Amino acid sequence: VMGRIDGVGANGTYVLEDGTVQAGVDLNVAYGNSSRAIFTHNAGTVTVVDVTLGRNAESDGTYVMTNGLLAAGDEIFIGFNSLTATGRMTVSGGTVTTTDEIYAGDAGHGVLTVSGSAVININGAASDLVIADNSGNNYDNRVDLSGSATINVGDSVEIGDAANTRGTLNVEGGTLDIVNGLLVGDVASSTGIVTFSGGNIQVNGAADLVVGNLGDGEMCMAGSADLDVGDGSGTTLFVVGGGATGEGVVYQYNGTGTVVGSGGDLDIGQVAGAVGTYNLRGGLLEIGGDVYVGNAGEGTLTIDSPIDTEDMALWLDATDIDADGAPDSLSDADPITNWQDKSGNNRDASNVAGAPYY
Repeated sequence: VMGRIDGVGANGTYVLEDGTVQAGVDLNVAYGNSSRAIFTHNAGTVTVVDVTLGRNAESDGTYVMTNGLLAAGDEIFIGFNSLTATGRMTVSGGTVTTTDEIYAGDAGHGVLTVSGSAVININGAASDLVIADNSGNNYDNRVDLSGSATINVGDSVEIGDAANTRGTLNVEGGTLDIVNGLLVGDVASSTGIVTFSGGNIQVNGAADLVVGNLGDGEMCMAGSADLDVGDGSGTTLFVVGGGATGEGVVYQYNGTGTVVGSGGDLDIGQVAGAVGTYNLRGGLLEIGGDVYVGNAGEGTLTIDSPIDTEDMALWLDATDIDADGAPDSLSDADPITNWQDKSGNNRDASNVAGAPYY
């Protein structure tokens, strides 16, 4: 236990450069109220049952790993047991394994950062990566994945796993491989966000990718993002707005989204009460099965490539007559006496014979 006594000044620091740390029970980094502790793991092996980073009120626990092996026999809690507890886990190399869940924010504030060549293995058929759990926690609990790092999840990834929680998954590179579902805005009154600009997210098996399951979900795809839903072993759905209280929105500006198999459907507004919106503005979206826009709920699919204005000689935008980027104040049938050019070449249409009408 590091930082066990309550109070400011109850601090602890441990640096492992080699060898083995083995405990029959748990590793607690910043256990006491208002305690501060840092565990730095540069090589060697740590074997424990649970890992808890920031356990009680105002505690702040950090685990920094650059190499070696951390083997947890049960769960890893990053920010636990108190709404004012903070936990951080930063892994840039080495391997972390657990046979149960990893929680980034379980009634506390938790951030998991995985980069470089790091590997996170969440083993077990019922083992989840949970981002934002337990009611009342509106911190932006987060998991960041980049570089060539890998996160393997034995069951599902759940973002916003309790009411009044907020979780974010940020994927800039690397691989997130999920055996079962990815649920963004999992339960009612939760918020889940996925920002995806590089690397690969793979949702395998017969479970679904749901943006806005029962809560509010948002996914933004850009850059070289590569999304694969399904592996051909079962019927896998890409759902935007899933449950009766779910509201989901996807913005795809670039990247590739693929739903595999003849039963791999895109379902926007799946059940009654659900609201789903998919905005496709770039990249590729390939669906192996059917596309449902408003299955039993409310659905919107917008396909709109952005306008390339770089070499445009003249741009007269009928939705922005005065070219100020704001809604026009004109009414229906008003004459247009000056239609401003948005190309930047100052070729306004003005004083023309037979002026057009709004």
